[in-house]
Amino acid sequence: MELTLARGTLRPWRRGDEPSLVLHANNRSVWLNLRDRFPHPYTAKDADEWIAHAGSQAPVLNFAIVVDGAAVGGTGLTLGTDVFRRSAEVGYWLGPPFWGRGIATEALRAVTDYAFTTLDICRLEPASSTGIPPRRAGWRRPATCWRGAPGWPSPRPGAPATACCTPSCGRSLAARRPLDVPELPDVTAYLTVLDPRILGARLERVRLLTRFLLRSGDPPLSAAAGRTVTGLRRTGKRLVIALDGELFPVIHIMIAGRLYWKAAG
Repeated sequence: MELTLARGTLRPWRRGDEPSLVLHANNRSVWLNLRDRFPHPYTAKDADEWIAHAGSQAPVLNFAIVVDGAAVGGTGLTLGTDVFRRSAEVGYWLGPPFWGRGIATEALRAVTDYAFTTLDICRLEPASSTGIPPRRAGWRRPATCWRGAPGWPSPRPGAPATACCTPSCGRSLAARRPLDVPELPDVTAYLTVLDPRILGARLERVRLLTRFLLRSGDPPLSAAAGRTVTGLRRTGKRLVIALDGELFPVIHIMIAGRLYWKAAG
């Protein structure tokens, strides 16, 4: 089976994809934006094992993103289990030469449609550890169907479902398609957005909502208050904020999850 895109094709992984897979997956910029189970360096052995695994799936859950006949990335679904058995996560990666072309957006739209029309799911959400913020991934909230889920309560009166999973719902596929996805690495996107907002600004205070985000207690978080932001950079999968006085708060995106900008107060 194949899912046709304007700029390429989604199809199952197959033998013969190994050289192209290694070429594009064996890239630190790709690995930095994925979960740690994605190998780096990415070897021919890794490619062979992945294609054997993905090729045995029924139904297909992982697709190669094919451009000009070559597999240059991948997108896939991870099905939930137990009480989450009607949910799934969606993620993707793309070789750096193909960033910024809208290919990831098309791929995620296609695999979203495929998930709801082919699989017995009623909820689809971006894989949080792959750094896909829901709003930037196109959903105002995780794509959900209330109808077609036997025994599930109905939403509040007048609260529309974000998506549906059965034709009888009468909602169009467009209602559940993601609108746009990040075409650049997530940490890079955060740096681009944060730089004009906080560089040179004074950090008034730091508030910790959960202790699980804190990996060091010395110096205390309160030491950052009142200091000026002098720089921003990335170190691996981490976002580093430089403050005057040589203090450097570090945010691990894979642990902290999505970042949201809110007005002061």
